[in-house]
Amino acid sequence: MKLLKSLLIILGLSTLISILYSLLNNKSVVDFINSLFIIGIMLLICGGFSFLFEKGFFKITAYPFKKIKSFFQNKQILDKESQDELPTFEEYMLQTIEQLPLTYSLFISGLFLTIFTIIISF
Repeated sequence: MKLLKSLLIILGLSTLISILYSLLNNKSVVDFINSLFIIGIMLLICGGFSFLFEKGFFKITAYPFKKIKSFFQNKQILDKESQDELPTFEEYMLQTIEQLPLTYSLFISGLFLTIFTIIISF
């Protein structure tokens, strides 16, 4: 229910913005479709990036950089304890990432708007 509510709010706001934009420019249907498509693509990209962030896709690239950073910070200290500060790769990947509240709403509404504008443009 929460997903549907946020989805409808996002769709309504993006449609309202597109209508206002087309009324301020040339009052044409082409401006409405173009602005709705651009908003849909932006929502799709934001939803996709937040989905990838939630699933830990960027953790794979962040782990080696953290390991290199800890290596250079502890370069002078040769203790075994200083090398054990960073968890192993498996432990690092199992750490949970916070869930972003609008991920699926942004992605679904962006996908719907993009497909809808492609269909009505022909």
